[in-house]
Amino acid sequence: MKRITLIIVFLFCNILLKAQFDRFLISVWSHSYDNAPNIHYHAGIQTNIGNSAEFINLFKEYNFNTIQVEYQLMPRYKPDNYIYASSNPSKAFLDRADSLGMKIILSCPDLYVNSRDTTYYQNNTYTQYNQTNSLHGLIYYADHPALLGFCVSDEPHFMHIPDVSRCFNDIEQFNPRLLRLANLFSASAPDTAMGYPGTGNFNAYPLFVNDFISEVHPNILSFDSYPIWFYHQYCDTCVHQIWPKSFFFNLDIIAKAAANYDIPFVYVPTFLKKGYGSIMKEVCELRYVISAGLMYGAKGLNYWHVGENYPVWQNMSSSSKEYLKEMHQCILDHEDVLLSLFYKQAYHVKTASTIHSCPTCNEYIPPYMQWENFPIDTYSQQIFDINSPMVAFQGSSLDSLMVSYLFDNNGEKYFWVGNKSLVSTEQIQLNLKEDCSVVNVLEDWRCPQNGPVNLQLLPGEAKLFRTFFENENDSVLTDTRWRQPRVIHGDLVIDSLATLTVTDTLFCTSSSRIIVRPGGKLIVDGGTLTSACAGEMWQGIYVEGHRNQHQTAANQGTVQ
Repeated sequence: MKRITLIIVFLFCNILLKAQFDRFLISVWSHSYDNAPNIHYHAGIQTNIGNSAEFINLFKEYNFNTIQVEYQLMPRYKPDNYIYASSNPSKAFLDRADSLGMKIILSCPDLYVNSRDTTYYQNNTYTQYNQTNSLHGLIYYADHPALLGFCVSDEPHFMHIPDVSRCFNDIEQFNPRLLRLANLFSASAPDTAMGYPGTGNFNAYPLFVNDFISEVHPNILSFDSYPIWFYHQYCDTCVHQIWPKSFFFNLDIIAKAAANYDIPFVYVPTFLKKGYGSIMKEVCELRYVISAGLMYGAKGLNYWHVGENYPVWQNMSSSSKEYLKEMHQCILDHEDVLLSLFYKQAYHVKTASTIHSCPTCNEYIPPYMQWENFPIDTYSQQIFDINSPMVAFQGSSLDSLMVSYLFDNNGEKYFWVGNKSLVSTEQIQLNLKEDCSVVNVLEDWRCPQNGPVNLQLLPGEAKLFRTFFENENDSVLTDTRWRQPRVIHGDLVIDSLATLTVTDTLFCTSSSRIIVRPGGKLIVDGGTLTSACAGEMWQGIYVEGHRNQHQTAANQGTVQ
């Protein structure tokens, strides 16, 4: 039996696509108090409960796609005023969100383990799980098209985990596609809250996170940490400090847990840097916290906290708002790639804090994340000229830099280079190995670049690169849809029984060819296959089959 290869070359194919949307979560954590002057939030008010259309449209304009709703049904510190599903409260806020294309993560008292309304650390003093209430809440809310999922607790103590687990189990049984979210506290919390008294919070935190995942079985992780914050939030003369100092350690623990358990994580930053709406973050500070989350593989940003009658958003500068709008759009334009990445490891050149008003502070950077381990990392050895991986140009420094490594489902390697300084722009050169080329993902490089790569990093900025290696091929082993631009370098092999659907532009270098195995399928549905580098042709599509067998989809590759 002989096998023949049919060669089909599509160099400039243009078809339009309408793609489905798997979202990178860009959420605003909506707070307000029940005594707000404009009672959009007051529980039990049929016409005003929830976020107004103006509030929702405002955040849509800045490319938010989700609102986490908390105090509408649970007035803070007033459990006696909670509105349960059994009383048939208004769902106008869900209807309004749905009509305006906004998704909702809901906190409702029926499915909530609340440690904040009474004493935080004492047992039997918090809102506990009640199965009847839980089922009522699910029946009442869970089928609403605007609902993305439930947040059942904020910063649960270890003793609350069993009740969180019961809520999660009810949600999963009702609809496993709904998000089951409990926002974890940061690694700066006391070890007693994590259930490991006497071990120290840095030792306790990895154990707590693992215990939480093992017992609760979340389908998404979430945690908050605010590294740029006035430590004494009500003191106008206090020094601006880094708090907590464990920010990057915290990201590392959560990101590795997410990768190990194959679940996404959401980072909860804040617009604030002092008090509650009094002093807001500047552009470089927003860039810092967003970049940090992305460098560790976050699949969402859930900004704490904004209310319709709350001064947080109103007090932000126009430049900060415009930065958020542009950065959110950039994230959404590249969400297919960002959602596919798993965190491996990060390295920091220095442990001294780069928060500019705290020059003598040291962050807690564990030894395994310190720069001395960068040269022995296998990714470093494959990507960089390890003798001189990076060079700072005159007037710049490497001291504020960090590098993180990530990989996707196919094992393709990515890395971020970030500038943690809030005051200086750094001009640096990346020295790659001879057989390694890169594209800058967020800046939409199409033609892979080899040799020295020069880049400028603004204060707080990070840049993402995908690597390509000579004689290294890509494979599609399961049904896959590429809905945003991609670059291939070398062979792209579509395996038997796998279908690759291309709905945007696929850029192919001069060494690229697409090979469709027997039983495999390539579908170009509104996409374009074209050359990545100007003036260069790529190698085309090779469809494999068997000349002596029936020409069926199982025996031949398919292109359509």
